[in-house]
Order: sequence, then structure tokens, then C-alpha cells
Amino acid sequence: MTLYPMLWRLSGAYTTGSDREDLIQEMLIAIWKKLPEFESRSKLTTWGWRVAFYTAMNWRRKHSRKGNDEPLEAALSAPYPENPAADRLEQVYRALRHLSELDRTVLLMALEEIPRNEMADSLGISENTLQVRLHRARRRLAKEMKRMET
Repeated sequence: MTLYPMLWRLSGAYTTGSDREDLIQEMLIAIWKKLPEFESRSKLTTWGWRVAFYTAMNWRRKHSRKGNDEPLEAALSAPYPENPAADRLEQVYRALRHLSELDRTVLLMALEEIPRNEMADSLGISENTLQVRLHRARRRLAKEMKRMET
């Protein structure tokens, strides 16, 4: 199991630049420290994603309080690579950063192809409620991306 690609995608929804590597390191440390608590009730990747996700949320809150957030203007004007797919992915990450924690969570879990029943269990909601939240989150993401394009 390779965690790095998953952590890279997850971290992109919370930060950019060198802070992204710092966040990934914190995620890896958190997973390593919590590994003895893994009880095999879900897949190891789902469990690792959940630990990394909560680490990212806590990291974001900690850095927001300290005033270390990159100004939005700087984030929006950052240069992109010459790869159209990478450009589009970065646009998705930027839009995700503007969504609520719940919307961001369900979308990131869906992007990681976590099974719906495990997503619902992780969030403490029914699969039907998850479907509704996922549908609404996708609409909000599309709306945010359209807003950012104008």
C-alpha cells in the first residue's frame, strides 16, 4: 500500500507549496503513532485516510489561528505547470479549499474511491444521507469552480 499519492491529494485540499510537504509529514507521523489502535474494522487505507484527514483538519485550524494562511490573492496568482491536467487538478484543489469541511470531506473520500458504506460509517451517517450530501457537495464544487473561472 502506497500512502503518499493519497496523502498528496488530501493535502492539496488544505494547503499549497512547502506547507504541503510539512502537512504530509505530519499525516505520516500521525498514522504511525495511531497504528497500534487499528482494529481491522475497515480497510487499512480507509483508516489511514481518516487519520490523515483529521490531522489535516487540525493542522489547518492550528495554522489559521497563528495567521500563517497564505493570502488568497497569492494562492490565486500562483503559477501553474504547463500540464493541462495538472492545471485542472490545482483548480479543483483551490475550489475545495473554499468549501465547508463536510463538503470537502465527502468529496475527498469519493475521490479516493472509499466504498460508500465505509464513508457513511466514518462520518456516522446513513448511506442515503451520504448520497444526498455527496450530490450537494458536487454541485457546490462545480459552482465554486465556475465562480473562480470568472
